[in-house]
Amino acid sequence: MFGHRKDKKKDYNLTYDNLAIPEIHTQSDSDSNDADASNPVHTKSFEEEANISYDVAIPEVHIRKKK
Repeated sequence: MFGHRKDKKKDYNLTYDNLAIPEIHTQSDSDSNDADASNPVHTKSFEEEANISYDVAIPEVHIRKKK
């Protein structure tokens, strides 16, 4: 009787002006290590020239249910 509420696919509107969704990579560690070696941004000589921190915190996004 009430099963259609659970089975219905939820469609969230994420087009708010003040909402930033971070980019998330789901590669395994071995793939990401190979990519870092070939990327000129992550080479040691580039890190010596610029003091840029690539450690970034990913914010949690909580989408509340409508009441």
